Amino acid sequence: PSTAICQGSSITFSATTANAGINPHFQWYKNGVPVGTDNTTYIGTSLTNGETIYVTLSSGPCNSFKTSNTITAIVNPLPTVTAPTKICVNATANLSPTTGGTWISSNTAIATVTNGGVITAKAPGTVTFTYTNSSTGCSKTTSVVTVYALPVVTAPADLCINATKVLSPTSGGVWTSSNPSVATVNNAGVITGVSVGNASFTFIDTVSGCSSTTSSVTIKALPVIVSATATPATVCSGDQSSLDVIAQGAVSTSTTIVNYDFNSGTSYANLVSNAVTGITSVISSTNLSFNTNNTGVVTTPAAFTNNTTAGDYLIADLQTLGWKVMY
Repeated sequence: PSTAICQGSSITFSATTANAGINPHFQWYKNGVPVGTDNTTYIGTSLTNGETIYVTLSSGPCNSFKTSNTITAIVNPLPTVTAPTKICVNATANLSPTTGGTWISSNTAIATVTNGGVITAKAPGTVTFTYTNSSTGCSKTTSVVTVYALPVVTAPADLCINATKVLSPTSGGVWTSSNPSVATVNNAGVITGVSVGNASFTFIDTVSGCSSTTSSVTIKALPVIVSATATPATVCSGDQSSLDVIAQGAVSTSTTIVNYDFNSGTSYANLVSNAVTGITSVISSTNLSFNTNNTGVVTTPAAFTNNTTAGDYLIADLQTLGWKVMY
């Protein structure tokens, strides 16, 4: 061979003869120790720098010997390379070395690499990187690098003070709040509103170490009822009465929260409010007269038919900045 080799490479030594005589025999030597077979070639493996190789030739009836020139092996070491064991999609990390050669990726769809050793994760999967030393031409491949996907997180758009809601995922990592004075969170993803403001929440996956942050969650103040007025105070079947409620902190422009059925029961205590979950509504007899159990007068034909439909709905009254119940 006329060039150096890299550590771990194999190399073929060849004997060229002239007037080899009758029935020639070849014996190869490595560091003076016989190796190989009776052949014009010898394949050297696992050579180290400075080892010597030569061959002897014996032939003819006199069994005369000839010794070749000695070749000293020049073996260049492989580069020393390092790489992280894992990385998150869209993140970057550094390989080593960062100079003196070129880097290539085994799968650029998973991760790319620059000659400065900077890798960028593109998609979940596994990948390796190979460095080639520009001076020696020797190469070394890193261990496998695993690219992990980012966690998928979800969060509600808003939350009231003292209320709780659940983020996703609910296990497999650690949750933190960007502003615990506004909203707190535990590792099961349960958030609790503390004060008016905005907060986001970050989930770190225990296995991959990758993290994702939710969109901002608005923490809203609880509405405060300032006053409630019924007009008129007394209603008969088929009539309407408006209940105007002034509420501070109400943000919905049209939300049904109470729907009273005035065809149920014989007293205010027995009325069915049909209130949504979380709403408590009470009608006091001091505000509205309850006359549904009075004895009526039969007419022919009937003056009206029985009213079997419950009250309509509670809507936001933007003019009074309050709530209005329609019966």
